[in-house]
Amino acid sequence: MTTDIEGMALAAGILTGSGGRTSHAAVVARQLGKVCLVACPGLEIDMALRQCRIGEAVLKEGVPISLNGDTGEVYPGHLAQLTERPEKALAAIAGWRRAAAV
Repeated sequence: MTTDIEGMALAAGILTGSGGRTSHAAVVARQLGKVCLVACPGLEIDMALRQCRIGEAVLKEGVPISLNGDTGEVYPGHLAQLTERPEKALAAIAGWRRAAAV
């Protein structure tokens, strides 16, 4: 929903129970530079109890989770963030810039 934009802007990542690559959550996440996992199988949100269930895991509101944007996996707790710098691609782009400047 468009009313979720404030929460999406504050979140480190976004997890949804439905949607696809062109869903609102996915499009907004890309614009915000955030990881977004859509259509998570087994995700059940219980607003009354302020918790969610993913498979057998029950997570209360406020419990951190970690999202792996490459594999689509969801982990309870904080995991160390890994960031890879695409050195080969950056070197190729730098070469294009140098060639265009000549």
